[in-house]
Amino acid sequence: FEINIRAFPLTIVVPWELAVDLDFSKADMEYVLTDSTPEGELITKMLDSSLESFGRLYLSDGFAAAIVIEPEMITDFKYYHTETGLCGITRGVCLLDKRGYPDTPTPNVFWVTSIKKQIALDIMRDSLRREQASE
Repeated sequence: FEINIRAFPLTIVVPWELAVDLDFSKADMEYVLTDSTPEGELITKMLDSSLESFGRLYLSDGFAAAIVIEPEMITDFKYYHTETGLCGITRGVCLLDKRGYPDTPTPNVFWVTSIKKQIALDIMRDSLRREQASE
């Protein structure tokens, strides 16, 4: 991770909290999986089961992939500094400095705090339709 951060001065980070805030609903699932492949039908059954069990779905990876494809969907973000802990209890842990003190190093990550959810849903839906069309 640290090598990645050094190679790209402002890396986009899509935090888990964003997926929690977006709350992928049953209606969202039905929209994304409309006219999908047989694999999509299996995904539908799995997601239905998760919704029944947990009442919510979190698609952090799906939203992160959509942001890579269409970064213009980002509506709010913050700049933070991150690094990898090198010793002690933080060894190997990614550390994010949200303090903003004057001695904080230069920000090196673009921390996404809000996106246009509908664009992400459209990208997910289109990707499933493309798979069906190519068969």
